[in-house]
Amino acid sequence: RLALAVCAVAVCSAQCPPHSDPAPSHTTAAPSYQQCLCHAGYSGPGGGECTACPPGTYKAAAGNTTCEPCPPGSVQPLGGASSCSECPAQTIASANKLSCVCTAGYGGPSGGPCSACVSGTYKRAAGSGECTACPPGSFTSHRNAKTLCSVCPPGTYLAGAPDAVSCRACPSRGRNSSAPNAWSNCSDKAIFLSPEDDWKARIQQAPHGSTVFLFPGVYVGECNVTVQRNITLRGVSGKAETVLDCQQRNRHLHVTGASVTIEGLTLTNGHAASEGGGCVLADGQASVAIRGSSLAVCDSLTHGGLLKLGQNSALLVSDQTELRDGSAGGYGGGVFLEEGSRMTALRNVLIVGNTAGDRG
Repeated sequence: RLALAVCAVAVCSAQCPPHSDPAPSHTTAAPSYQQCLCHAGYSGPGGGECTACPPGTYKAAAGNTTCEPCPPGSVQPLGGASSCSECPAQTIASANKLSCVCTAGYGGPSGGPCSACVSGTYKRAAGSGECTACPPGSFTSHRNAKTLCSVCPPGTYLAGAPDAVSCRACPSRGRNSSAPNAWSNCSDKAIFLSPEDDWKARIQQAPHGSTVFLFPGVYVGECNVTVQRNITLRGVSGKAETVLDCQQRNRHLHVTGASVTIEGLTLTNGHAASEGGGCVLADGQASVAIRGSSLAVCDSLTHGGLLKLGQNSALLVSDQTELRDGSAGGYGGGVFLEEGSRMTALRNVLIVGNTAGDRG
């Protein structure tokens, strides 16, 4: 009669690589093992090296199968895991399956808790972070808004409690001075633009003293916007989400004899074939203030790859503005100041990657 033999784990475990155990094979001869099985949370070939499942994946049982991505709606930030954790309410798994992030219309930290965007705020995409406040003169009429804010039509202003807003007719004398907390659109000094608008014309026509609010998106066009009135250009959601892309066709702005403030915008891919200033040219005693913005990847065949300041003009740059990757055939790969112009302030600014054919 043939004898049945089983090897003791204490004796045979040493034959298997780390993070694996022997799989017993009942034979008629001396004890032997067909393969070593990787532990749960580890994968590898039979008898070979077992490696930990990468973060975002798991392996539930011992064996030599491969690790699998976490199921939809679950995450695993650690390696060597045998299971994944389900995301809580109002969150979804990030693309790499490492963390749960708030869904669109909800704000909060990575992993939650996430709260619905209140009326007057919105959040377009899933991710960690807070909801964005609507700019003056615009609103969301419901909680957990996922789209851009609506704008009250001309002749109306925004009023009402935070959760019950509506557009009301402007009083006969214009701005509703009796409601100081209302976001008013009863003046032509607030202009709201989206990438689909004729934004070049609207900026050039903006009245003196107005603020032009640009909603998030990429504004593509011929550019070469001429500004001759004092205005502010403001990206509603900051420079990362509001981009003016000239596609190397022209410079973005030619400011002449005016005071212009640029806030929360990225100006990129500008080109100046003459006069200089691949992103911005300022002359005629102009004044330009750039705050929290980015001027990047613009070029000039002459001077000032990113910006050129003409005689008697002034420039202020501050608040985490980036001046990067500009190039000029002449002087000043980043900024070129003509004699008589002046830099009034340069605070908290990143200047990097600018090159010039001659100097600077």
